[in-house]
Amino acid sequence: MRRGLACALPEQIPRGGEYGPVITLAKNLSRIGNGAAILALVFMFGHIILEITLRNLFHTSTFVLDEFVGHAVSALTFLALGEALRTGTLIRVSLLHDSVPDSAKRVLEMFAMASALSVGSFALWFVGVSVLRQFERGTTSASIAQIPLWIPEALVLFGLAIFVLQALAGLIGLIFRTPQSEETV
Repeated sequence: MRRGLACALPEQIPRGGEYGPVITLAKNLSRIGNGAAILALVFMFGHIILEITLRNLFHTSTFVLDEFVGHAVSALTFLALGEALRTGTLIRVSLLHDSVPDSAKRVLEMFAMASALSVGSFALWFVGVSVLRQFERGTTSASIAQIPLWIPEALVLFGLAIFVLQALAGLIGLIFRTPQSEETV
């Protein structure tokens, strides 16, 4: 039996279930977010190499390395969150989980997923309000690049939206999972 919280796998939903499209959408968006997170990591690597080259060979700089890498780190963190939840690779404290009987583990996982859904929804709402405020005010960064701040925050918002959808799909998967499908996880 696979360890970890892999809760949104399609085989966990009974065939013909009305929640299948939610699971599929969450899975596809999680993969897209993960791909975007990989691109952010490649961008950071490329920008750092460019900065090293410019400083050592040409005695100049892009003057925005710290800002761009900071935005990329926040983007990749949140964009990869949904896929990490889907695949069960999020850090998990298993002390309590391993000490309860098997019959209580599913209830504990449902509570954890519902908590993740609640906290993620609150964060999604808060960041969404911030993105709208930054957009309406036309706020830009204080650096030479003057990046509109709603753009990097929108990437965080997209990542949080994927996470919330994946948490919902995970909760659906846990609620409607049959005992036979638990053995295949």
